[in-house]
Amino acid sequence: MSLTEEYTLHRLLGECCNLFGREEKEAETALLQRLDQINTALHKNIRETFGNLSSELIVKFAEVAVEVPSRRHYSQTIIKLFFQRFKDPTQFYIRALLVKAQLVAYEGHNKEKKGEELVEVLKEAIGYISKALDIIAGPAEVAPVKGKDSKGDPSAGSSNKQRYGFLIYNASNCLYKIVRFMLRQNWQRNFSDIVERVYKLM
Repeated sequence: MSLTEEYTLHRLLGECCNLFGREEKEAETALLQRLDQINTALHKNIRETFGNLSSELIVKFAEVAVEVPSRRHYSQTIIKLFFQRFKDPTQFYIRALLVKAQLVAYEGHNKEKKGEELVEVLKEAIGYISKALDIIAGPAEVAPVKGKDSKGDPSAGSSNKQRYGFLIYNASNCLYKIVRFMLRQNWQRNFSDIVERVYKLM
């Protein structure tokens, strides 16, 4: 995929974001059309196309699609492919973990799980949020420097929070979407640890 094609997909994603929240039927139709157009372009030659895509484009598409119930399966597919290709703990890896958390939670609701069964599904979803927080709060990677005896340059800071702290808000918003229906007596105790962890990081 050329830079021009990727730029076009970024533009379409921007248009999708502008169409969110609008109540007109035309806006909803336009949103779905653009998501379909992006998905078709991504799967035209999935091996070649996906190999040339930036992690930013992939994750942004997943973030948009996960918010649209009828197109949520696009997000499911693209996130699965993302984790097969990308392993480095970048901001987009963190954001992908948050998308995965939402997908797991939505799947539990779609299967109409209730009570303890739903709690277990939501705990699985929260596990992905915890992984994201582990990266955010974890030690920063040491930047290598040249020299036979060099051990790296820790000058970038001792914690990833300096780089990815802004994603704590994303994590808190994701967590709220997942557990808000369970924040009631007898159920909220299952999620108190993760809520407290997010609160302490903010």
